[in-house]
Amino acid sequence: MSTKLHTKSYSNNDRLFFLLNPNEDIAENDPVRVVDAVVESLDLREFKAHR
Repeated sequence: MSTKLHTKSYSNNDRLFFLLNPNEDIAENDPVRVVDAVVESLDLREFKAHR
């Protein structure tokens, strides 16, 4: 059985969902920036190959 993955491109600079710019409102030393950096550094080529 084959399962098709449905993905959508994402940009954390996209203002469609946020009325405010999160990069301006989140402190430079906030731990969420570490999470963002880790997620952005992931190599998703293999994952995307299964779409």
